[in-house]
Amino acid sequence: MPGEYVEQPANDELVGCIERELSFRRKLYPRWVKDGKITAVKAAREIWLLETIRNILAAREGRG
Repeated sequence: MPGEYVEQPANDELVGCIERELSFRRKLYPRWVKDGKITAVKAAREIWLLETIRNILAAREGRG
């Protein structure tokens, strides 16, 4: 729970979290698009937004 953590997350932790979320969504979105739960445009934009966040964080970390 957020209130239990005193230290700010390290940048590499943030990048790892975003990468895990990207992996998760890349697996789920094709099925969600097929089932009509999300449009292909919305799915692509969500992936693009997460990739952008990851790239910004990775550049700050010197990994980009």
